[in-house]
Amino acid sequence: VDKAASMYRSTQEWHLQTDLERRFRLREIDETIHQRFDDYWKLVGMAGRDRDGSPVLWERLGQSHAATITRVPHEFIQRHEVYSLTRLMQSMEELSFRDDRPHIYFTAVVDLDGMGLQHMRSAVLNMYKAM
Repeated sequence: VDKAASMYRSTQEWHLQTDLERRFRLREIDETIHQRFDDYWKLVGMAGRDRDGSPVLWERLGQSHAATITRVPHEFIQRHEVYSLTRLMQSMEELSFRDDRPHIYFTAVVDLDGMGLQHMRSAVLNMYKAM
């Protein structure tokens, strides 16, 4: 528990220092490179609704381009993760507004089609771990 609490505090401090979420929300950061990188990493999107009416998040992890993400600087991957999560939260907020009810849950589908040994190389696993 102590280690988890320490990791949480460290993450919160990093978020406060970088202010990335706010800056992505306000479009203060040029997203062009992140939009282009979406084709290689974080192949994710909303795809319909589950039986309870909650959105379905579809992540195509097996289609991610493992060789590319190992050549990208760790700092960029972190920024891209914040970019992706910010866009996800904005999607949830938009659905809440449209449906006139809060959406705080979603059903996640992790599609592993295409997953192979290239995704299990130590450099790739270290990148996953760092996120």
